[in-house]
Amino acid sequence: MVPFKELIAILGGWTVITLGVIAGVTKLVNERIFSKWRREEQSDLEGLRHSFSSERLLLESTIRGSQQGHDASHEKRLAAIEQLWGAVLQLREASDGIRGFYGILVPEEYDLIFQKGHERIAAYIANVNDDYVTGFMKKVDDVELQRPYLGEILWLRFYVYRAFVGRLGYIVTRGKERRHIEDWRTEKGVRQILSGILPSGTLDSQMKYVGSIYTVFGQLESVILEEISLIVSGRRSASESFESAKELHEAVLKFSREQRTNQNTQ
Repeated sequence: MVPFKELIAILGGWTVITLGVIAGVTKLVNERIFSKWRREEQSDLEGLRHSFSSERLLLESTIRGSQQGHDASHEKRLAAIEQLWGAVLQLREASDGIRGFYGILVPEEYDLIFQKGHERIAAYIANVNDDYVTGFMKKVDDVELQRPYLGEILWLRFYVYRAFVGRLGYIVTRGKERRHIEDWRTEKGVRQILSGILPSGTLDSQMKYVGSIYTVFGQLESVILEEISLIVSGRRSASESFESAKELHEAVLKFSREQRTNQNTQ
């Protein structure tokens, strides 16, 4: 049997043995620490995966809810726009006789309807009176219920269109009562209404010839369709509509106040 001291010497001495023991212990400790770290890391990773999964589900749910809300709102806007355009067509149809009368005659010929032999011309506006005007204006009152979905610009452009048609009916009705039909192109109320949408230079240039009433109707409908296109395509936001409508809104309010003043003095 090899003596203990000789065994130590064979192994390299106490220093070598000590270093070997320390190395072995260190390796064992490191393996345990590494194993523990891997378990903790795996646990943390699973926690992160669970967290990310939950947050992803929440985000997807939020996006779906937002998209559904947007889709529902867009559907309401489209329905409101469809109703508004239907009202425009109703007003156009109701004013067919007035447009025909003003479209084929010059101002010097308006009062021929009060003379015998001109019954065919008079037939254009035979049914135009206060009840008729009030009736077709009331038929489109429901459009105002859709105002929150239309945007202020589109709503005010429709308001101007409706006011213009109503004003034409008023001019004809008063003219028949007084036996003198006024020229719609120079009537103060008409010009105030149209100035809310059409520049004065455009009015002056477009209202010089017979049949210009059809041109004005076409221009009013064109600006309405232009705004509809912006809304449907998503290029017009609600905030932009509100900001851009301020000037037009002020013009409409001014006309409304003057209308009430005129009615009170009559």
